[in-house]
Amino acid sequence: IQDYDKVYFSTYTDGIDFLEKVSLATSDHITYTEEHIKMVRDLNCSVYDMEGGAIAETCEANSIPFVLVKGISDTYESGTSDFYENTLILSEKFPPIIYKLLNILSSVTK
Repeated sequence: IQDYDKVYFSTYTDGIDFLEKVSLATSDHITYTEEHIKMVRDLNCSVYDMEGGAIAETCEANSIPFVLVKGISDTYESGTSDFYENTLILSEKFPPIIYKLLNILSSVTK
């Protein structure tokens, strides 16, 4: 991100041990070239998106704890072939997770 001299943003994790924590690579566009995939993997990131960096930057600029919960809808290997099925699964699993996170985070931001 142009305005920062760092590669990684800190995330808030207190009390969120019920979720798997992974490193996220993010950019303003998605490409599936071998070079791009290698770069993401070389950074030891197992998740890649187009939104995370913008959210991290906004949180950092406003001194807000940064938490990002991602549901994986598609992968490099699958492309978008399983997007619809995975989105249905995520829509069932996410509400209780988000509710629990909101309860945790509401005590942090008060």
